Amino acid sequence: VYVPALPCKEIDYSEYVEILKRVPAGKITRYEDITKYLAKKYNVPRVEIVGQRPLQAAFNKEYPYWRVVTSRGFLYEDRVLHTVEEQKVLLEAEGHTVISGGARGKSLKVENYTSVLYDFDKED
Repeated sequence: VYVPALPCKEIDYSEYVEILKRVPAGKITRYEDITKYLAKKYNVPRVEIVGQRPLQAAFNKEYPYWRVVTSRGFLYEDRVLHTVEEQKVLLEAEGHTVISGGARGKSLKVENYTSVLYDFDKED
């Protein structure tokens, strides 16, 4: 049975960056939190982030790309912007506690990450 994908609105990466800039030091977010916020903003079932990442702005730390963690609070390697260890250093500098987690404790995650998630809905 063929099930078509939900309608999707394409969002330019620059808008994603502007949303990410709202996340203050001491808070973190997840990619899905931002896409959920954008889907609600545009009243669509889902959004897709498209376009080029502004890498120079990232390297100059003009937006806090390191504040994005996985859906379960784990740090991840970006391959272009940071390693897990670099993300750990940046998050700890903002007051987060990073602990071992996952299979055999080999991954790193923000301790009690749900308590420090930024709530985009509270800013409206």
